Amino acid sequence: MNSNKLLVIIGMGKGISYGVARKFGKEGFKVALVSRNITNLNKYKAELEKEGVDAFPYIATAGEPNSVKQAIKKIENDLGSIDVLLYNASKIKKTHILSDTSLAIADDFKINVGGALTATKAVLPAMLEKGSGCIFFTGGGFAIKPNPEFGSLGLGKAALRNLNEVLNESLKETPIHVASVVVTGKVADADAKYNPNAIAEEYWRLYEQPVGKFDSEIIY
Repeated sequence: MNSNKLLVIIGMGKGISYGVARKFGKEGFKVALVSRNITNLNKYKAELEKEGVDAFPYIATAGEPNSVKQAIKKIENDLGSIDVLLYNASKIKKTHILSDTSLAIADDFKINVGGALTATKAVLPAMLEKGSGCIFFTGGGFAIKPNPEFGSLGLGKAALRNLNEVLNESLKETPIHVASVVVTGKVADADAKYNPNAIAEEYWRLYEQPVGKFDSEIIY
């Protein structure tokens, strides 16, 4: 496929990320796949290319700012300007909030929220220069209805929701579309609503919205 537009996914995995990569790829995007596991990245690349999607693996650790910035710079050098960024990285752990520590939560925060801000700031200058671009986040239901068994993740998703809103306020006079899909159910291939392909359609719906009619959040 001869793709002209570029989607970057930070936090590439087999669920939502793969669904979004497939959807945008089939709509004519080339896709940069970013995570810290090159074995998995090469597997996803091969699977996507079998479906006719141009996919390119890049290594980065979401919670390390320099790693994220270097990966985005390399992607821009290799593949050109970025049209859509999806930040889908998170630290998922089942630890009751009363059993967790402030230091561990702060460390999780680097992935759940810090990486999203780092990635946004890395892609934003080129998007502003070009006069277009989308920055999307994967939110979570624990931001709305917290679960003490996933306390750190809920805190992170709540902060990510806040980040989404303040970025919208900061960029409201620009053509940059910042938005979050808040997934309130458990992602599973067999689920009629919460399967990756269905969720990917929500990101595509956001992408297709014209300037001046942007939604900042979809509660799904």
